[in-house]
Amino acid sequence: MYSDIQYGAVLVKPQLVALCKSLPGGLAPTSSGGTVAVGDACDVLANWNGREDPNTSGAVLFRAFWELALALPEGPWSTPFNVADPVNTPNGLNTSDKAITEAFGDALQDLTADHLPYDVTLGTVQYVVRNGVRIPLPGGPGNPDGEFNAIYQSVLTQPGVDPTIGSSYIQAVTWSARGDGGCPIARTVLTYSESANPDSPHYADETKLFSDKGWADAAYCAADVAAQAVSVQVVRS
Repeated sequence: MYSDIQYGAVLVKPQLVALCKSLPGGLAPTSSGGTVAVGDACDVLANWNGREDPNTSGAVLFRAFWELALALPEGPWSTPFNVADPVNTPNGLNTSDKAITEAFGDALQDLTADHLPYDVTLGTVQYVVRNGVRIPLPGGPGNPDGEFNAIYQSVLTQPGVDPTIGSSYIQAVTWSARGDGGCPIARTVLTYSESANPDSPHYADETKLFSDKGWADAAYCAADVAAQAVSVQVVRS
């Protein structure tokens, strides 16, 4: 969940870096017919670890390119999907397609138009604001981008606007070996926090937990619930 691996980058990043470095004069063509300077984009992508972590440089640039490439009528792939090999296809970037090179140029142009450097970190544009405090968010679009930790937010056009869909209530559960009859061990996080009231201490607590890639312990069995109880009220009819 919290690996935040961008699967699209796993499949095509090496070819994209090679394409970037091969552009004549360090200029990328755009679909409008102009060119845009590559600058440090090649190094940014080469040094990026392929993860959509808030503090990483390269995730925003890759996403800007990848969403344009995925939207192309012929797709981005050098090896298209093959029903006989569904695990390993599609793969590879079709760098011989002019539209792919132009998609890269358009991505550079989009970042420039938004006054963002190519090495902008993800947390600079992917965040929510709670009581005036920015909380950066990990993850990114799941379908079709390829991120398991799905966060759908228009980072270039509407940074800071709450994600529309994506990771919300998350839990990881296993069974105890404590000899207590199999009480579940659960870790949870509610990405948008427990309360919509800005005055509540639970207004942003789990959003911050999600930002830090943390988990809350969930009490299931009676003894654990009793140990964590804040108060008890007995209601009789």
